[in-house]
Amino acid sequence: CVRYGDAKDRKAVLKAMKGYVARAAIDPHGALVLCTALEVVDDTVLLSKGILAELLPELHSLASHAHGCLPLLQLLAPRSSKHFSPAQLATMGALDQVGSKKDPAQRRSELLVSLLPPLLRLCAAQPVALASSPHGASVLFEATSITAGGDGLQIEATAADLLVPALEALAAAALDTPADDTDYPVALVVHPYGARLLKRLVQAHAVFATALLGQLAGSLRRWALDGAGWVILALLESAATAVQVRAELQGVAAALAASSAPGCRSLSQALPPDGDAAVMDAPSGKKTKKKQKK
Repeated sequence: CVRYGDAKDRKAVLKAMKGYVARAAIDPHGALVLCTALEVVDDTVLLSKGILAELLPELHSLASHAHGCLPLLQLLAPRSSKHFSPAQLATMGALDQVGSKKDPAQRRSELLVSLLPPLLRLCAAQPVALASSPHGASVLFEATSITAGGDGLQIEATAADLLVPALEALAAAALDTPADDTDYPVALVVHPYGARLLKRLVQAHAVFATALLGQLAGSLRRWALDGAGWVILALLESAATAVQVRAELQGVAAALAASSAPGCRSLSQALPPDGDAAVMDAPSGKKTKKKQKK
């Protein structure tokens, strides 16, 4: 009804959901109804008051929920196959069957004005809780990506000003352990979901790479051998941090190569062999010979 109805039908559906939107968001079918509404309803004021106004107070729980995160991700990364299964997309219906007049990018931009600021504040306030959840990590990454201009949308200054504090808060929490995660009671930098998120953020944001290295510097070898190899490799490959990382890891390539910890072998291959006088000139990747003292 939401997709195939007219504006009057859609308004009636949203009116009927008043007071139950947050509850619908954690239902596998209700979440897709909300996603569809966010995609086809042209009246963004109605969407903001009828849907987002009820979702925003529950962001902390919805962002980490398997279904609750979907309406958020529909605005951050519409119909992305990373977040929506083929069955879910089929349930939402084909895009060419939408009877909407407003440009999709304009609709999203108008709705993100309401969503992004509180979402980025949540990222800054609860980085460990979000990053240690597969769903929360996805929401966090997409929120920072779109705010940084990753989707080409015009983002208001209010949200843009919150990006760096959110990234710095996550970097500062890299060595923290999730409080309620009994499956993986480990620091975020070696956490299965947390480490993957940190790696992706290093690759996407130089400011995050610099902030994260500030937390890990002096212990890179230890953290790599403990399971943060892919994160350290991303720092090595970032132009913002490559020189410092390479200098600290000088002489440990053999130890990394012998380790079975995730990412260590790839990290060792990206470093000059132990005892090699050649040093990579970052970020060009060219080798230069050290001058030998006579």
